[in-house]
Amino acid sequence: MEHSKIDLPITPSWALFLGEKLGAGLVLFGVACFALAFLQQVSGKQLKIPFFALGCIAIFGTFFSLATLFVTDQFAYEYVFKHSEKVNQTPYKIAAVWSGQQGSFLLWATASAIFALLALRSVGEYRRGFLATVSLFLGSLMAILNYETPFGVGRFNGIAYIPPDGNGLAPSLNNYWVVIHPPTIFLGFGSLIVLFGFAVSALIRKDYEDWVPRARPWAMVSLSILGLGLCMGGFWAYETLGWGGFWMWDPVENVSFVPWIMVVVLVHGLIVQVTKKKWAITNLLLAGLPFLAFVYGTFLTRAGFLADVSVHSFATMEKSAHKVLLILLWTTLLGFLGLWIWRAATTKSTPKPAPSPRENGYVAGMVMLSLMAVATAVGMSVPLFQALRGQTVKVVEEHLYHVVLSWFFVPIMLLMAVVPFLAWRSMTLREFVNRILNIVSVTLGVTGTSLFIFKSDVIGVSPDPAGKIATSFGQLPLFGWIMTLFGLCTFVAIANLWRAAELFKRSKPSTGAFIAHIGVAVAMAGLIVSRGFERVQEYFVQPGVTAIGTKPLGPKLAAELVIDKNWDFTKRDNKVEFKLTGDGHTFIAKPGLYYVGDSPMVWPSIQKSWSHDMYVVVHQIEDQVNDPTKAKPGETIELRGPVWATFQEKVYKIKYLEMIREGEAGVAGTSFGAKLQVTNQDGQVSIVTPKLIVGKAGPTSVEATLDEEFKIEFKRMDAADKSVDLALKYVRPVFPLQVIYKPLTSLVWLGVGILTFGGLLAAWNRRRRPKVDHEIEENDAPVPAT
Repeated sequence: MEHSKIDLPITPSWALFLGEKLGAGLVLFGVACFALAFLQQVSGKQLKIPFFALGCIAIFGTFFSLATLFVTDQFAYEYVFKHSEKVNQTPYKIAAVWSGQQGSFLLWATASAIFALLALRSVGEYRRGFLATVSLFLGSLMAILNYETPFGVGRFNGIAYIPPDGNGLAPSLNNYWVVIHPPTIFLGFGSLIVLFGFAVSALIRKDYEDWVPRARPWAMVSLSILGLGLCMGGFWAYETLGWGGFWMWDPVENVSFVPWIMVVVLVHGLIVQVTKKKWAITNLLLAGLPFLAFVYGTFLTRAGFLADVSVHSFATMEKSAHKVLLILLWTTLLGFLGLWIWRAATTKSTPKPAPSPRENGYVAGMVMLSLMAVATAVGMSVPLFQALRGQTVKVVEEHLYHVVLSWFFVPIMLLMAVVPFLAWRSMTLREFVNRILNIVSVTLGVTGTSLFIFKSDVIGVSPDPAGKIATSFGQLPLFGWIMTLFGLCTFVAIANLWRAAELFKRSKPSTGAFIAHIGVAVAMAGLIVSRGFERVQEYFVQPGVTAIGTKPLGPKLAAELVIDKNWDFTKRDNKVEFKLTGDGHTFIAKPGLYYVGDSPMVWPSIQKSWSHDMYVVVHQIEDQVNDPTKAKPGETIELRGPVWATFQEKVYKIKYLEMIREGEAGVAGTSFGAKLQVTNQDGQVSIVTPKLIVGKAGPTSVEATLDEEFKIEFKRMDAADKSVDLALKYVRPVFPLQVIYKPLTSLVWLGVGILTFGGLLAAWNRRRRPKVDHEIEENDAPVPAT
């Protein structure tokens, strides 16, 4: 085909240069710079050329080049074509950069480079080992991008034409959270390389103490940002996926959760090392594990094992890029663990004083957290184990995580409440009881008041009195178990608020940690109550009919479809309006529903208030009542259909009398009809003839109306025995509607804000700490007896 016959613009030379030359060239330049930076640090030869800085500049330049191609709609680039389109606003075009596999690796590299450069100011004598480690890692990411390139251009006869538009973001990504969540959580992932770099350098130098005050603030920053990113992912799922929850233990969610838990363990281990001069070797292992866990998780999500079982999974990587990722995984894993084992085996242990009550509390908490991380890691790895054994890949279901992890959750929450009141010195049981007795009393009062409020249905909580829930302790009463967990969260919040108030004047740097604990407790209380006491109601709404709910425990609402002639189920912003009336108020819900091919995409409509959320989702429109039923000539079949306005059922006895043909067989326009004798439940008999009309594109069905509720469709016929498949259909389409009343969801948002603030405050307060043992001062100060 000649160029003149293709009515498409040609990609401008500047765009080809920006991607194919500059972007791809910067990737290779970055690989070379980081390789030279690594060799420079290993050899100890300090050259004047800042290879590491140049490599980071190459990463930033690569990101800028790709983002420019997205913003300017350069759809000749295959990656841009797959993930962007013209109608996207600029923030969404930029977000499309990281919506695919290549862009997510580039975002990881960018975030890691940012944190590495920021940390360089504080690494001091650990610079060589730190730079060598980070250079090896960033060079590997750039090598992956060299094979898994986002700068590939599609050409026809050697010419790069610009398609009129791109495919756009995946439907589930068309949300403002795609602009916010990935950069935040990848900044958290990027921060892990700082902890890993410190750990490797300290092991190389055999310096197990001085790295701690330098790395400790970064651990707290990592804890806060990664935790915030995790919570943002939950908010995104809540507002997008339409199932009414924040977290469902998807393997890709767990890939982020496990490193975060490990950072939590590290932060508490560092407190013990700073205070008691213990756990030096152990903390070096803990500093490396979060990064290693995420590299493993990245391999898991990019190897294709989760392609059919996770809503977050990426496509299988290009083979050479996957090999680089495997080499990175095994090099870092075996190299780090080998170095750590060597140092642990050759380091002489010195006698340590007997552990104090506070230290024992930290040990117990860290063990519980570690077991939770291990259990979660095993759960997310199940698809990998199944694939390696040639089995059908499945994920571990949500309820199983709840059953298993509740063994760890309860003791962890108890420890969060009581450990701050244990002393770093010896302590009698009487002293401990005196410290927490008032707190227990206040907790019982608050929990009792909450119990009264929930029981009196003030905020809409009316759980099934006979409801049960499966836990690791067996089947328990739903209300009692949820209130027990709520009381546990209340205990944690009050205890840490109490401790923060005690220490505010004499040890302000310690308050950030207690504020973070309060945030965890508040968020967990919101998650537990909103999920445990949620009330789910289902409606089947038809035009012109007011629907009532299908369950007695659901919200006392009636649902009515608001007719809108402007519906367009092919558009992403299509909304279906419902008028919900009951409980003394009326509101309009506008959940989204559109179709990508035959697949429905839904967006919930959420009415938010301080006391509850009304979460409304409309699902795929239904017009067929049941699966087709086969009938032979002279045979009578029975078809049933529900009348949703009255919750009654209509029954039709249908006798297949004969086949009727109009026209010549095999000729377009010929119709085949099934003559049917229909007897309804009132004994009334009628004759109807649904038809199939032969057309060039396939047969067209012409239904026959039975009454104001139902019609019957002739789906197919068998020429050999003249049998037909018949299906009952609704005259008016049915919109399945789900309304979920979720109490106290606002606590989830509030708790995340408190957690993030507390974590960042703790990091800020510990950025330059004096060499005074503040933990001993703040926690062994006299506390008045109760």
